[in-house]
Amino acid sequence: MKDNNFLLNDVAIIILNYNSLEDTMRCVNALLSFHDIAPHIVVVDNCSSDNSYDVLEENLSSKGIDVIKSDGNKGYSAGNNFGIKFAKKKYNINTIGIMNPDIVIPKSDVLINLYKNLWNYEDACIVGGVIKNSSNIIDSAWDIPSTKNLLLYHSIIPFVRKNKKNLSSQQIDDNTFIVECIVGCFFLAKLELFERIGMFDENVFLYNEENILGLKCKNNGFIELLVNN
Repeated sequence: MKDNNFLLNDVAIIILNYNSLEDTMRCVNALLSFHDIAPHIVVVDNCSSDNSYDVLEENLSSKGIDVIKSDGNKGYSAGNNFGIKFAKKKYNINTIGIMNPDIVIPKSDVLINLYKNLWNYEDACIVGGVIKNSSNIIDSAWDIPSTKNLLLYHSIIPFVRKNKKNLSSQQIDDNTFIVECIVGCFFLAKLELFERIGMFDENVFLYNEENILGLKCKNNGFIELLVNN
């Protein structure tokens, strides 16, 4: 395990903004409220049409937040990769975090716990926690879908669509499980291994990033972890 007193100053959290000014501000300010950790925070504006970049730059740069703008909206994957490459070039990091603007983390222990679990296992590439939405519905991990299951899940016919994804897991610690796919709205990853699997697939503009990452990890002999506490 890496030892940096868990200040997380070898972590860069990438927040991709596209016309989500209010959510992004709330997300960043929540992270800044955790005074016991100091991860680098990189906000990538993916060519928003609502003047987000100017407002974010004006309000966050003075707080030590990197606010950068992509050279074109090429999708979710490309935007996050843009932020990862920026963070790698600027900071001495070994871990990256991907966080959507609408994510709310209740306490810094969440990040610390995920970080510890990620670095506890040599072949772990990605780690995620339990994600709940406003209706308290949990959708945190699932198996790599077959082509048939993927088509059924995305079917436009209501009685064909499968709303529940399969999940098989292997428990390796009290609260830690090996899974095939982690939900993409919030996770940590080892930078070196994430680069080795090719990072996000920029051929995909939006959706199914998690399935592709799960397949890449599996094909390269790496694992993804779910921490359920």
